[in-house]
Amino acid sequence: MTLQRFLLVCGVFGTPIFLLALFLFGLAYPGYDHFNQTISALGAVDSPVKALASIFIFNLLGVFTILFSIGVFRSKEIHTAGKIGAVFFFAAGISVFLTGVFYGDPAGPAITLRGAIHNTAAFCPFPIMTVGFLLFAFDVMTHKKLGWLVIPIITVGPASLVFRYFSAQF
Repeated sequence: MTLQRFLLVCGVFGTPIFLLALFLFGLAYPGYDHFNQTISALGAVDSPVKALASIFIFNLLGVFTILFSIGVFRSKEIHTAGKIGAVFFFAAGISVFLTGVFYGDPAGPAITLRGAIHNTAAFCPFPIMTVGFLLFAFDVMTHKKLGWLVIPIITVGPASLVFRYFSAQF
């Protein structure tokens, strides 16, 4: 596998690893409710799985997203819209990574600067990534060589919007 293909594949595997870690660490947190608590509760300062959740949920997804953005930007097949989309992916990856670096405060509004940074970083990736997906999908649909990415984009793009909507409900 070439470096370029590896960078692009990072974008495909980031979300499933994120979802698997979310599910497993939610099970490992006594009393955690996947449907009624935020993902940030898994990485909150009072969480028994905070270090693992921060690394495997937030930091790993952030790194995979950043690597994917570099692969998209480096690609000779990607044109202007896709490269601009890559910049959005990069920004979203940084935001997700920072969500894991700055632990959230216990349930409720942020009471510390660390918690405020966490909440801001946690809100940003989904709208930013959605713009990146739209730009990238627009560009990729015309390329035969990158056609294998269309299905993941069509799946992950709308899933990000839905996920953001539901996470804002809590």
